[in-house]
Amino acid sequence: MSRQWTRAEQAKLCGLCGELIALGEPAVIICVNGITRKRWRCQACAGEPPPDLPPLLPRDEIICDPQTPNPTRPPWSVHDWKRKQAGERDPGEDG
Repeated sequence: MSRQWTRAEQAKLCGLCGELIALGEPAVIICVNGITRKRWRCQACAGEPPPDLPPLLPRDEIICDPQTPNPTRPPWSVHDWKRKQAGERDPGEDG
């Protein structure tokens, strides 16, 4: 199990008291080894944050242009959902 102080990148709820952890507030993330779910704790439940906790850096806004293709996905896969849903059947075959 690991505990790490960080600043919230989005609004979260504390897992113990249900208090809102606002954007940029210090919080503790608790991770259990082998489990991907993270537990968040507010300052009231976790204690005082370390004095050298860095501030939250603003993320650059990502502007998505629908005309530019996604380099990780081939262009034919976007409109290929009907064929994927049909599986290995031929057109008109019951199944």
